[in-house]
Amino acid sequence: MVFLVHRHGDRSSEKVQLFLSDNPEELARMSEPYGFGQLTDSGKARSYALGQYLRHRYNDLLSPSYIPSEIFVRSTESDRTQMTARIALTGAYSSEVLWSEDMELVPVELDVIPAKVDPNLSFMNCPKLTSYFLGFQAKNKNEEKQDYEDVLAVLFEEIGLNLPKCPLLMYAMADCFASQESVGMPFTALQQKLGPSVRQGARQAVNYMFGNPEYIPLQTGVLLNEFFDTADQIVSGANTPRVRVLSGHDFNVYSFLAATRAVPKQGVPEYCAVYSLELRRCRDSGEYVVVPVYANSPTEGEAYLEIEDCGTICEYERFRRLTSQYVITEDQLREKCKTEETVSIDTLQSLFT
Repeated sequence: MVFLVHRHGDRSSEKVQLFLSDNPEELARMSEPYGFGQLTDSGKARSYALGQYLRHRYNDLLSPSYIPSEIFVRSTESDRTQMTARIALTGAYSSEVLWSEDMELVPVELDVIPAKVDPNLSFMNCPKLTSYFLGFQAKNKNEEKQDYEDVLAVLFEEIGLNLPKCPLLMYAMADCFASQESVGMPFTALQQKLGPSVRQGARQAVNYMFGNPEYIPLQTGVLLNEFFDTADQIVSGANTPRVRVLSGHDFNVYSFLAATRAVPKQGVPEYCAVYSLELRRCRDSGEYVVVPVYANSPTEGEAYLEIEDCGTICEYERFRRLTSQYVITEDQLREKCKTEETVSIDTLQSLFT
């Protein structure tokens, strides 16, 4: 059985990000043909390659044609995650080598939960978690962060952005840079100069935001619980899909990596990065083990990670014990979070402004 989480494909800029560009008008102009926050041409091509990666690695679990009972696919409510899933599944079941706009999508079944109650979007619909992010910014924005101060000083001098000294802004800025590249807008000399520092800041920021052990259960504990429910069914011999997929965002991938104690840490997941937990049964002993596999891009090949204190091949029940602190049910999440009834993808705009 494979239980995997992937990020959506390359996308255009969100409106909320435009202020982080030193040429927001041009970025807006080049993003508009796709729609803000939507898959670009390169995003569709990469999503198709993601499907080919799934076919290559998990061919033994998938029939040549799509059969719903073999694969369960869930997506967040975002247009880009749903489209990524549909194109990826088309790539998994098509014989065509390259993606084409003329290609007919495979009519797959997607399970989509409304954002206001989606446990995989708790960083937007869980006030306790949102307060943590806001509180972290308030706590850290005046601390000495020399690596970021130099970048922020240049931004203030060059484009008039007077931003708090907070590494979380590097996360947002790195995302802005990536979306700019996705729409084909060349980097300015200033962006080329700041790029390495911004990427390094983003690597640290994503860990601050989504790797804090205290808040991991709220972010991805329900997903981890779903893994164990599915794995237990497999172990008991129940008839359940052997491939389970969540089409989500970078924070879904990173927080699930953190919850499963996968090392080494991978930094900000790239577009279509995919993390798989593979449940395997040893032929000789009959023992079930968990193997963590990560590909930062479907075209770069996969890497075998390790479960901290357990290794690359981790005995199933030991893996359960090591990660039990992060497991949470949906009812427990709702009780802890008092889930918001009205949220949108832009709910956390205040984190970056």
